[in-house]
Amino acid sequence: MKKKIILIVVSFFLSTIIWISINLTNEYYYTLTLPLRIVNLQEGYSIASKIPEEIAVKIKTNGWKIIALSLSNKNEYHVRYSHDTARTNINLANSISENPWLTSDIQFIDIIPKNIYLALDKRIESKLPVKPLLDLTFREGFGLSHPITFSPVYLAVYGSQALLRTVDTIFTRRTVLRDLEESTTINLAVRQINGIEIEPDFISVHLDVQKIVEKEIQNIRVKLTNVPMDRSVLLIPSEISVTVRGGINILGRLSSDDIIASVDYKDLYIDTLDFVTPNIVLPQNVERLFSKPESVKFIIKKF
Repeated sequence: MKKKIILIVVSFFLSTIIWISINLTNEYYYTLTLPLRIVNLQEGYSIASKIPEEIAVKIKTNGWKIIALSLSNKNEYHVRYSHDTARTNINLANSISENPWLTSDIQFIDIIPKNIYLALDKRIESKLPVKPLLDLTFREGFGLSHPITFSPVYLAVYGSQALLRTVDTIFTRRTVLRDLEESTTINLAVRQINGIEIEPDFISVHLDVQKIVEKEIQNIRVKLTNVPMDRSVLLIPSEISVTVRGGINILGRLSSDDIIASVDYKDLYIDTLDFVTPNIVLPQNVERLFSKPESVKFIIKKF
């Protein structure tokens, strides 16, 4: 009985493969979405008009060819610029011969849009800030111990003055990283903009991921500032403790000498209850949770 079931299952899969293979030899209509690239621009000139980053090409070919085209990420639709004027309307269908992926076994049906308006202007160079687009999640108990760092911070961009005026920031392609539990350095590809050349085309991003912990720092002396010569101030207590949160490697080196707690004399007259809250200054990338006590009593004496 078991052998019979196995035979039925194998026969079913073989029949399905044969059926799919036969059907893939048939011809079908299919629409490809491809990046648009303008080639053969005049030296020293760049695109000054807004043109679509992608176009849709409707074709008719066999199923095997459609699978190959849809799986390839290298295909682009090239349009050769062969005009004497700096401004012109271009019929995209006239550039079929510039695209070697459109082989003889592929029938071209239509293209959307059918025409684009292309304007050229002098090519200039500028520098623009880059912003990484990241979607991050962390393993429970872990997180970023420092802000995200990346290099370079500015990228060289080349294009027409009119087009560069419309762009103030270069973005990377969005990248998803899940369940992070250790420091990571990755290269992020820059999102290309039609008509603008960007160098380099990637940035290096460092994520300082550590186990996030809490720690109580004790014996932090509260300092007094701006006390007049004819006054003395007694703080009760004169030392406090602060509970902080941060990366385990950072807090492991943290001591009371790294935390500043201070009280400015002028703030003593603001509080009418003879209590004042010290100002706490922490090292970078350390978060204060609470202090014990939050406020200290003060007594002012005049000489």
